[in-house]
Amino acid sequence: MTATTSEEAAGSKRDHVEISSSKENADEEAPLAKKASTSKEDGVVPSIVMVTGGSGLVGKAIENFVNEKPRDNESWVYLSSKDGDLRDRKSTEAIFERVKPTHVIHLAAKVGGLFANMSQKVEFYRENVLINDNVMECSRIYKVKKLVSFLSTCIFPDKTTYPIDETML
Repeated sequence: MTATTSEEAAGSKRDHVEISSSKENADEEAPLAKKASTSKEDGVVPSIVMVTGGSGLVGKAIENFVNEKPRDNESWVYLSSKDGDLRDRKSTEAIFERVKPTHVIHLAAKVGGLFANMSQKVEFYRENVLINDNVMECSRIYKVKKLVSFLSTCIFPDKTTYPIDETML
């Protein structure tokens, strides 16, 4: 497992961890985000914000925004599919146990584009239901203070000419 904090990467006050894994080190314990101090004189409890789907379009946008506006007492963990299988309950529990998030921004989903969605409707539905159920249930079990779930889908008009633009939807 490897990890970098944003202080190491960008010299900011905000903590940022990207956890990556490979088969060679799959049995190693994953590092935690460099935690904000719990002994602050202001009594503010540090937050650990876990972003599922952190390597996707919205996850990277959040990461860029977070890194532009550092805040004390926050650690951010950006997960990708390499960090565990959110379709699997035990894998999801292991992630929550390792990261111990206080907040979750849930962006992860099985995605594949219009034609994959059309040809594998049941598979997409089932896998996304499993992912969402595991993240929501683990958020409840691990007493996450706030869960924000952001999901999207492919939507295209049935009868149109291509290429299309937003005025044709």
